[in-house]
Amino acid sequence: MGRLPSEFCSKRYIPISNFTWRTIGDAAGIQVSLRDASEQVVYSKSISAPATGGWETYAPLNIGNDIEITETGLYTLRIESVGADGYWQWNADSYTLIKTADEEVEVLGSLTLDDASKYLSTSYTVGESIAVTANYHAGTNHTVTGAQGGVKFFLREMKADWSAVVSDVLAYDPSATGQESGTASANLSLTGLTPSADLPDGNFYFLYAVFDSTDGTTYKIGGVQPISIVAAAEPVIGDLDGDGILSQEDMSLFRATLGSSQGDDNYNTAADLDNDGSITRNDYRLFAIAYRNQ
Repeated sequence: MGRLPSEFCSKRYIPISNFTWRTIGDAAGIQVSLRDASEQVVYSKSISAPATGGWETYAPLNIGNDIEITETGLYTLRIESVGADGYWQWNADSYTLIKTADEEVEVLGSLTLDDASKYLSTSYTVGESIAVTANYHAGTNHTVTGAQGGVKFFLREMKADWSAVVSDVLAYDPSATGQESGTASANLSLTGLTPSADLPDGNFYFLYAVFDSTDGTTYKIGGVQPISIVAAAEPVIGDLDGDGILSQEDMSLFRATLGSSQGDDNYNTAADLDNDGSITRNDYRLFAIAYRNQ
């Protein structure tokens, strides 16, 4: 009795081969039992052993049927040889178990966002983009078709009562086309969108994705909503270092641009507050007003 290794488990099939017998007239049988209270027999087979012509002449025998092993555990393997009356009866000297196949589990088609909570907990800024990722499977032995451009992503504005689609922002991952499974990603542009707070009463944005499979099914995510879109912050006049406030650092940077014009190495568009192409005392006056009033 011994423990079958784990690689022989979970619907694997094992043929029994290479039995050797050493005497005329013997027959061979093999029985495998599950080691539990019922001692259930899962396989029993007998074959005839041909005469070998000598005591020490070995003949390999092969029992061609498979044994189905469904779980890891202890099993009893019994090999017996039964000869005709008056003959010596010898048991097999060796046996070999060979794994032949794993049962293939059918996977159904699906499409899911990588982390729906991430999109719900983030506020996205007008003018930027949403990087969206989804995991897809077209089903066992099927692939994503090109009908939707691979995996298609939507940022959709909906009426408050779901009665109509107001508008869609679309993005695609064509690399999914022809694939059975994988991860799709794309960037949804937020340029020109209305912030969520400024939408008509009750309207909202929701995130959505879809693909078609060769199994004839269109797979979709359930949709994630509401997606929060916020207005871009107003630029701070004179903020030359881009940190959102006016400081002594901005003052130093501004002074370094005084007297410059477009084309000069020290010209900075952000310091040209009157937009006349040159940094002059008038720009300095406007900067000082903004600095005092912040």
